[in-house]
Amino acid sequence: MGTYPENQQPTYSGARWLGRFGVSQARELRAQVQQVVSGKEQSVSGMNYELVIDVSDVGGKLGRYKAEVYEQEWTKTRKLISFSKAN
Repeated sequence: MGTYPENQQPTYSGARWLGRFGVSQARELRAQVQQVVSGKEQSVSGMNYELVIDVSDVGGKLGRYKAEVYEQEWTKTRKLISFSKAN
């Protein structure tokens, strides 16, 4: 897989929705997306999205995470590739 273009903001209008999808798929984390801080898109056979998102847990504590999501609209495929604490 290639690299993501540098300094790119996601143009996809559903970036926040994809952030929520990433959080929902990270089973160890019970949190709510506050905002998509940044993101990158990579065109493959579908789209890869690398999103940095701020989330809050049930106690209101904020954290920043990176979610990588693959989406192929024409086959209705959506998959969380990775989800980790952002630096």
